[in-house]
Amino acid sequence: MEGNDTRDWLGHVIVCGLQGLGVRVVELLQSAAIRVVVVGNAAEDHHLRLVQALAVPRINSSPRNPDSLWAAGLEGALAVVCVEDDDLRCLEAALLVQELAPRVRVIVRQSNPAVGRAVTSAITNGVVVNPADLAAATFVESILDQGVHELRISDDIYVVREVEVTASGQLKELFGDLAPIVVTHEDGHTAVCPSREYSVEIGDRVALVGAAAELMDLHDVPAQPLGKEVPRATTRRRHPWRTLVQTLSYGSNSALKWTVAAWGLVAIAFAGLLMLGYVNSGVKVMDPLDALYFSVETLATIGYGDFSFDSQPAWLRWSAIVVMMATVVLLATFYALVTEYLVSRRIAATFGLVRATGMSQHVIVIGLGSLGISVVERLVAMNQSVVVVERDQSNRHIGRARALGVPVLAQDATQPETLQAASLPAAQAVAVLTSDEYGNIESGLAVRDTLGLRAADVPVVMRVFDRRLGGMLEERLHFHHVRSVSAVSAPWFVAAALGLEVIATFAVDQETFIAGRLTVRAEGGLAGASMLDLPMQARVMALFREGGLEHLPRSQTTLQAGDDAYVVGPPEDLLLLLMHNRAVAPVR
Repeated sequence: MEGNDTRDWLGHVIVCGLQGLGVRVVELLQSAAIRVVVVGNAAEDHHLRLVQALAVPRINSSPRNPDSLWAAGLEGALAVVCVEDDDLRCLEAALLVQELAPRVRVIVRQSNPAVGRAVTSAITNGVVVNPADLAAATFVESILDQGVHELRISDDIYVVREVEVTASGQLKELFGDLAPIVVTHEDGHTAVCPSREYSVEIGDRVALVGAAAELMDLHDVPAQPLGKEVPRATTRRRHPWRTLVQTLSYGSNSALKWTVAAWGLVAIAFAGLLMLGYVNSGVKVMDPLDALYFSVETLATIGYGDFSFDSQPAWLRWSAIVVMMATVVLLATFYALVTEYLVSRRIAATFGLVRATGMSQHVIVIGLGSLGISVVERLVAMNQSVVVVERDQSNRHIGRARALGVPVLAQDATQPETLQAASLPAAQAVAVLTSDEYGNIESGLAVRDTLGLRAADVPVVMRVFDRRLGGMLEERLHFHHVRSVSAVSAPWFVAAALGLEVIATFAVDQETFIAGRLTVRAEGGLAGASMLDLPMQARVMALFREGGLEHLPRSQTTLQAGDDAYVVGPPEDLLLLLMHNRAVAPVR
């Protein structure tokens, strides 16, 4: 054991797993003033160093060991969060917790939907969270780059919309009752959840939250909507014969192409000789069609039932002998190469390659892991055409992608030839979503180099695991759509542990926000507080009380016990707001 004796702690959260997601969960719990105990061995040294820097007690043992859980204070724990990278280990740890302490809430990470459903039925006090599925929505929003994030509150639709200010002044003068959640100045400085008295200049960008009807029509405010209309992807119509020719052309190797070409040249040359020299009863009777027919008949070695060389000149008969010998070699080579072509796995990749060459305004997804397939499914559901580039031909999700009608190229995304084969010059966006952080950076740079002058118009959405690395990529390499799965999904784990109902997560620039619902408790610190008294950077979008739903409550509105407050803000601030609302268990 490292750190304090935690066996007798009360009201704390146990985190099983020291990977990137686990570290982010620990950070969020600490920001909410919740004591944390980590159980597990560090997969990488830098994860261990991060936990040590947070001064969090750690049980250096497997979370699938009962003694480890008891040492972490399982008996008095508020919840156990299982976030190991291995689904089976998470499942085993969760079932063990349920067996040892049924009253303790368990939050389990599972990437397989079928396994997740089974786990949900197996645990009586807990919830299953799929990080890839949660993060997919945020990645899709970044891919389509619409600048609009939709939130469903009760029966109403709210949106977060990004706009560019076209007049200087205070936010309340420019946007009235619309609630600003982020202001990004032209120099890059960002203000999160500023007051309505905050001043902005022309060219600054503001993210506003409000009812969809108010924010989708901006004619009455001095602002220009950001983002773009997402065009429907198109596929050029192709004749079936052209598709067949392209398939054979892209899939076959050069030897097969040369063999077919040689066979055709011999057929044409021999047909020409027949037209010049073939004589029947002293009269030249071989027209072009007959000559071609006789030539193909000879090269196909199916006999001479219609024509004969019996009385032809010697030079033409010698020519026929040479042609027949050459045909034997060409046909043997052709059959061997076709057999190799048919039994190889190149056919599947070829089909995708041909489909990709006829597409435009499509999305290229690089990497077909749990996140990649979730993003592909969401894009297809939105009627967007997708091309997948996945290096591993044995990837288990390739079958699901092809069942959706998505072409898959089993090639290296860092090579310009692969990107050209995926019709990158005609794509509307690229998503780099592999589990290899360095490989994602390499692929992103290759995409930008291949795009050339179009790089500024095509969003490159890149997956990283370290939020700090994401910030550096934006600052140094100017990638403006860098997203972290752990940053997006960790708030769901923490909220599930503490009792906040999360509605959605989304990103504005590099800032992650969550929208959620909490019920104001009579014994908590929010009852009787006005909007101005809220101690955190958070916005109350709506209040549901006996009188109905109140949209964007004004600053003098007072929270009352029993109100359902729909709030939006950075994860740390919303969790602090949640803790301010609840009665914290005594700590000893």
